[in-house]
Amino acid sequence: MAKNLVSVVVPLFNEEENVFELVHELISVMNATNYSYQILLVNDGSRDHTWAKIQALTKEFKQIEAINLAGNYGQTMALRAGFEQASGEIIVAMDGDLQHDPQYIPVFIEEMQKGNYDMVGGAKIRRPESAFKNFLAETGHKIIKSISGVNLRYFGATFKAYRSYLLQGSNMLGDSHRFLGAIVARKGTRYTELPIEIRERKKEEKAITKSAKFF
Repeated sequence: MAKNLVSVVVPLFNEEENVFELVHELISVMNATNYSYQILLVNDGSRDHTWAKIQALTKEFKQIEAINLAGNYGQTMALRAGFEQASGEIIVAMDGDLQHDPQYIPVFIEEMQKGNYDMVGGAKIRRPESAFKNFLAETGHKIIKSISGVNLRYFGATFKAYRSYLLQGSNMLGDSHRFLGAIVARKGTRYTELPIEIRERKKEEKAITKSAKFF
C-alpha cells in the first residue's frame, strides 16, 4: 500500500469505442488533484479491439497498468483482479462504459478525508432507463437492504471509493461485486453515499457480457 496513492480499477468488456475517452477524462481529472495515481484497466475477454487500445494507452500514459484476463469471467472477477494488483491507499472502482463521471472521484476522496470515512459511494439521482427497469432496481434494493441490514440507498453501483484494507482478501466470486458495498458496510465500516448523475452510454457493447447490469 502506498500512502496518498489512488488506484482506479476499471473492468472493460467490448469497450473499444469508449476506452480512449474514458482514460483521457480520468487523466485530466486526476492530474488536477494533488494525488499520485494509477489506473488499472482490466480487459475481461473482450472480443473487439479493446485490448489493443489498452496496450496503446499504456504507451501514452505511464499511470496506466493493463491486465488481460484469459476469457470473459464477468465484472466481479475483473474487479477482483484489479483490486489484487492495486497499490493505492484508496481504491476506486468504476464501470468502463462512460456512465460514471470521473469528476466525482476527487469528491469521493475529499469526503473520505473530511468525514473520516472508509467507503464512499455514489447513489444515483436518476438513471436514464425505463420505468420497468427502475421498478426492478428499486425492488431489488429493498430486498437486499432487508436481508443485509445495511442502509445503503444504492446497492448495485460499482462506483465507490474504498480504503484498500477493506478489499484485502475479498475473494469475490459470481456477481458478488453487486453486494460488495453491503458486505463491506456490514463490518461496521464508516461509510456514506453521495448523489451522482449517471450518464447515458455513448456506445453500446457489441455482445452481451456475463456482468450485464440489473441494478
